[in-house]
Amino acid sequence: MLLVQFFIRLLQDQPQKLGGEQYNFIPAGRQQIAIDGFCGEETIRSIAHFKTEHDAGATGPSAMFKDMRVDPMTTSSPFGARTGHVLSILRLNQDVAESIGPERFRRLHAERLFPAELANEFFV
Repeated sequence: MLLVQFFIRLLQDQPQKLGGEQYNFIPAGRQQIAIDGFCGEETIRSIAHFKTEHDAGATGPSAMFKDMRVDPMTTSSPFGARTGHVLSILRLNQDVAESIGPERFRRLHAERLFPAELANEFFV
């Protein structure tokens, strides 16, 4: 959950222009998501808003499944075994990489908001 919250928060830090489209990943009337590892109402609302905002108008398997979840990748397929839709964690990775640029993305551990609890999980 920390990684999902971290990615969403990076996207919320400023309005995004991704692929020529303008996005705002903060749900209306809400604040930026807390990176606390707790999957509460605000995290669920932020996940749902991310999916809706990112996939506005998209349909079919290339759109994320609108179930307020972010399932992990368990195979090399970009599509979830449970839903048959593209995995939200992949979209989060893609959007963050495009938003902050490749150099910062390669050094996620150096980001101000990076959760220290993730350091041993992703970097050797």
